[in-house]
Amino acid sequence: MHNTSSQLYKYVSNLIIGYFKSQKIQPGDRFNLYLEDKENIEFLYESLEHTSTVTIQPFSYTHPEGGEAYTTCCLLIGDTKVIIASSTFASEDYFTMLRNKVADQNDLFEGTAILILFSGKLDSLLGGSSSLIKEGMPLHYSRFKNQIEYDIENSATLKKYEKQILKSVLDRKTKSVVEDNNSIFDYEQVINSLQKGTIDLKDYRFLGLFPQEELGSKHGDLSKDLTSNFSLYEKFENIFLNGNPASDLEQDLPSTALTRIIKEDWHDFDYSEIVKWMDKEKEKAPPVFQNIEGDNLLQTIWYNTDGDSASKKRNVNIIVFNPPLELPFKINVKYDQFIKKEGLSIKLGSKNISATNSGFSVVLEFKEFDAQNLFTLIEYKDSETDKKYVIKILHLPFKPDIISQFEGNFQLNIQKSNSYLQIKESSSLVFNPDGEIPITELLSLNKTFQIKEDNKLIINNDYSLAQEDLIHFKIELFDVIIPIAFKTDFEAPKPISGLDVWKEKRVNCLDFKYKKEGNIIKLLFKNNEKTVSGEFRNNLIQEEQIINSEGYSWLLGNENSISINDLELSDDMKLAFNKLKAYYKTKETQPSLVYLNEELKQIALEYVSCFIMQLEQLEENKPLTYKQKNLLWLGVVKVEKPVNLTT
Repeated sequence: MHNTSSQLYKYVSNLIIGYFKSQKIQPGDRFNLYLEDKENIEFLYESLEHTSTVTIQPFSYTHPEGGEAYTTCCLLIGDTKVIIASSTFASEDYFTMLRNKVADQNDLFEGTAILILFSGKLDSLLGGSSSLIKEGMPLHYSRFKNQIEYDIENSATLKKYEKQILKSVLDRKTKSVVEDNNSIFDYEQVINSLQKGTIDLKDYRFLGLFPQEELGSKHGDLSKDLTSNFSLYEKFENIFLNGNPASDLEQDLPSTALTRIIKEDWHDFDYSEIVKWMDKEKEKAPPVFQNIEGDNLLQTIWYNTDGDSASKKRNVNIIVFNPPLELPFKINVKYDQFIKKEGLSIKLGSKNISATNSGFSVVLEFKEFDAQNLFTLIEYKDSETDKKYVIKILHLPFKPDIISQFEGNFQLNIQKSNSYLQIKESSSLVFNPDGEIPITELLSLNKTFQIKEDNKLIINNDYSLAQEDLIHFKIELFDVIIPIAFKTDFEAPKPISGLDVWKEKRVNCLDFKYKKEGNIIKLLFKNNEKTVSGEFRNNLIQEEQIINSEGYSWLLGNENSISINDLELSDDMKLAFNKLKAYYKTKETQPSLVYLNEELKQIALEYVSCFIMQLEQLEENKPLTYKQKNLLWLGVVKVEKPVNLTT
């Protein structure tokens, strides 16, 4: 048995034996413990077989009808022999026979109780024996966790700061999943350190932490220190598992430190040493653009950067839609560092907008609207790093719907003599898509296209203009003329993985928008377009079909085709499921792209509660109704097996 695992199984064995002793286990008592993996059963059996806390005796039984002898061990607890029966050595039918023999208390089984350790399906056992993981039993998740907490607190060898570490890890393990899904194996690393009575250097990685020597000399509550350590370790772990440490940590660490961390085992570096490196690098790191915040709900703000490189991220494009033309109002362009007054200047549009520094932000105050001067250019030069930052602004007096096609693929080009909104080339450009009267035009170089409020303007691309690097034209709406150009080699959207989508929506507490252009799927996030591919793309296609279907279970066929698998369910269950599905349908998005906000969380909890109520209505020793059986398939996509035709 692996040394670290042996600590866990020894701890569990002692809990089981302690429970049997405290409850004064009696002849005829029958218990069971289900563990998912066969290997877990083998290890626990081995630990019980070699325990030193009670006397162990061999136990052998040969069936009267013949066959090989069944050999195992039993624990002597008081006057009762507790037979340890493992599914490694016997079948379900044999277990059922042993359980019944113990219940009858005849012949060899007189004075015996039984503990059945099993993996896989042994449904016939559940009715005639008590599970050690049900409520009130020693391995029930809440009682098991409380016992670990008690043992940590009362350990004679763990130091005070080590106790705080293990309790903190224990809490994080519990909060990371729904509590009643915790198993004894979620706490394995905590138990290993608890049983050893110390936390060794190599143990910290298994606890999700960097070693932190300074904790031993600190007094009082260490929760803030540990929270920071957990967060930093999680960041490094994600980068080393899913990213590129050389590029992902380049902004955070000095080059010498980064080289060491990549070359050596990153888990063993002390937390304080890494933070010292990061603080030193932060002192000379240039400011990084974070986001835009506005103080007026009547305006809509689109923003993005010129690209993904460090230099392009310093150039921010902002379109402010202000249909009521309420003035003045302010928006904050936020960075991760203090912005100084020196180096901040307005290069174009100073009549309409003022720019001041405030903490980590450049505060833009919109004072006037001038239809002849829609664009503003602001520059900031960081004196410590000599890096230049550009804020490009377009102020428009209408709703964003007018140019919604370009939300994720725009840039602003602002110069004294020639400023324009730059968009990506498309076979057709649609302006005011909600207009009732469609008007179709052919793109013409430098032409001004007029749009009336009830018009939907469709401008078809003229590919004879393809030799032009930039194709300029203008649109006129509400007496405002907007210069536009589209670029034939506009930078293609970057791909994004499912894991990155999960991380971004969690960190930013925002949803991704789902866009489909023919066979191409794009995700829009913070006004930036991303593409998807592979399994993640397939999942999104399947989710779209599921959300827009009327079913409760589905079959997955060839080429991502989803068909309904008809289910008969209770009205309450249908209502709860439909409410959850309607949330995504209303937002025109998929579950994978949505942040779990309070509204969605409440709907999901109502659905789960309804499902649990259905389960609580199941009656023991009674056959399931069709509606009850169908709960197994609710929300499930079943892969259809292909039919093989042979001659």
